[in-house]
Amino acid sequence: MEKNLPFALLKPCPCCRGKAELSDMVVAETQMWQVHCNRCGLSSELDDDLEFSVQCWNRRLESERLRMWLTLSATTVPLVAVLAFLAGSYLGISLFS
Repeated sequence: MEKNLPFALLKPCPCCRGKAELSDMVVAETQMWQVHCNRCGLSSELDDDLEFSVQCWNRRLESERLRMWLTLSATTVPLVAVLAFLAGSYLGISLFS
């Protein structure tokens, strides 16, 4: 990846879908990079590698989608179990004889 990175390579904010911006600063004589959202203020950690900062920001959206699916499945499985238990009780099916 080039060091002069166009802002178009930054994916939108995973929280509010706002525009992400890249900031650079010097900390203890080291060039550091950080990506942040203009709308909600969410930001990545400071890092001395520009490419790594952009990659971490862009992966956030994928992580949020994965977290959504894991949460959905974690709530669906117990719901199905409870509904199966209630349906079995209604139909007179017992697991214990």
